[in-house]
Amino acid sequence: MESNLTSFCNKFLITLSSNFVSHTLRSLTNQPHTATRFFHWANQQPNYSHSLHSYLSLIETLSFSSSSFDSTFFQNILEEFKCRKFRLTSAAVNSLLRSFAGESHCCCNVQANI
Repeated sequence: MESNLTSFCNKFLITLSSNFVSHTLRSLTNQPHTATRFFHWANQQPNYSHSLHSYLSLIETLSFSSSSFDSTFFQNILEEFKCRKFRLTSAAVNSLLRSFAGESHCCCNVQANI
């Protein structure tokens, strides 16, 4: 998959954006393994670096599948937040709480007061 994506992007001069990566990850809710592979592939592309939004999209996508919930993986992602010095907005905290609570599919959007 990865080599095909790289070839396709190079052939059509596609440059990844955080919005594109986030949208793609959210479209893979029934395919957690593919979402994780895409996330890692995207991170290796030239001139691309994951944003807070793309990390949150991956966490949300993986939270839909109980088989993909790995607390060590999530701890590593939170450590990356810290290393990259991402500033967590109230919307980001809300998204994380919903994902960790297993309610990412919930359509309610209660804002956290931080």
